[in-house]
Amino acid sequence: ALPILLFLFSLGHALEHYAMGRAKRAIEALSKLAPRTAMVRQSDGSTREVRVEELALGDVLAVKPDERIPADGFVVKGSSAVNQAPVTGESMPVDKRAVMDDDAARANPDRLESAYRVFAGTINGSGALELEVTTTAENNSLARIVAIVEAEQSRKGEAQRLADRIAKPLVPGVMIAATLIAVIGSIFGDPATWFERALVVLVAASPCALAIAVPVSVVAAVGAASKMGVLVKGGAALEALGTIRGVALDKTGTLTRN
Repeated sequence: ALPILLFLFSLGHALEHYAMGRAKRAIEALSKLAPRTAMVRQSDGSTREVRVEELALGDVLAVKPDERIPADGFVVKGSSAVNQAPVTGESMPVDKRAVMDDDAARANPDRLESAYRVFAGTINGSGALELEVTTTAENNSLARIVAIVEAEQSRKGEAQRLADRIAKPLVPGVMIAATLIAVIGSIFGDPATWFERALVVLVAASPCALAIAVPVSVVAAVGAASKMGVLVKGGAALEALGTIRGVALDKTGTLTRN
């Protein structure tokens, strides 16, 4: 009986980690959307191909039409329509143009309007662009999305925390009670009979259903959502979703704030 109970507890935790891993792998796939190399504009006007990990703040990149943008930055030359769906979910390309003042944009790149900013992994349209890098590969928009998901996955919902609080003292308590029943009963009666009764108590009182119910429900919900293209961060997000009574969407269908 004890090995079966341990197996059930392990299965519950394994299912929970599997569900969270599916969402994490789907999000991490976004980081692969950005190209591995970039064309850096040199002081003499020529370009040199470098790995995106080697890009430094202030580097000027040349992006050809229909290429993926390798880094976050702002446009310093050219204009084009950029497909931002991989990062922002916007269904229509967004027009981009060069900033009016390079120094002012460099001083506050995060406050620039969307018409001037570009993100790693987005797809350039028909126009050639030159952009100045404002973040390293480790801190670009795609990397931040992955980091947020990893941080959120460590959070558990209220139901998960409640199940853990109940199961933590209950499991050793049940095992101690079953052991006492077997030992004390064997002293005053038939050992085989009291050992069997101890096993009955162990199986009946063990919170295996409590330990498995929440992870299984999370797995089912995350799996159903992923089939519809929705990536769920974890149990806490699912519970928060259950309390929502209204959702506001912009004209592109992107949820910008709840």
